[in-house]
Parts: sequence; structure tokens; C-alpha cells
Amino acid sequence: NKDVSFTIKSLSSGDAIGNATVTLVDLGLHTTTDSDGKGGFSNLPAGSYAIIIKANGYVSKYKKFEILSSSNIDLQSIEL
Repeated sequence: NKDVSFTIKSLSSGDAIGNATVTLVDLGLHTTTDSDGKGGFSNLPAGSYAIIIKANGYVSKYKKFEILSSSNIDLQSIEL
């Protein structure tokens, strides 16, 4: 099983978005980003997933990703 990490940022300013809610749709898991916009999910099996990112004052975003059996995933910056 692998870990997925990401950083949520503002598209207009590039600033980190803290306290954004990220939902892993397929498993019904939720997490909240820290003050640096960082967050993640741990111990996910290989497969295809989708996340929904929501933050006050921003348009929500839907993003798909895939976990292969070989390595952890860093989705890097996701902009709202």
C-alpha cells in the first residue's frame, strides 16, 4: 500500500490554502490541509482514485489519479 501527498494552492495568488477539505471519493475518506496547504492519505492500495478539494472562497476541484504498485504518489500542487 502507498501514500499520496499534495499541496493545495490558490490559482490566482499561488498562496497555500490551509484548512481545505480533501475527500477521497472512492473510499469516503477526508483530510484537511495544514497551514502550508499540505495534506495526504496513507496506506492506499493500488488502483484508480478521485479526490474533491473544497475550500471557502474557492471553486471546488475534482482530480483523478492512479496508484501503481511501485511507489508513493506526490500529486504536487493542486490549484483552486
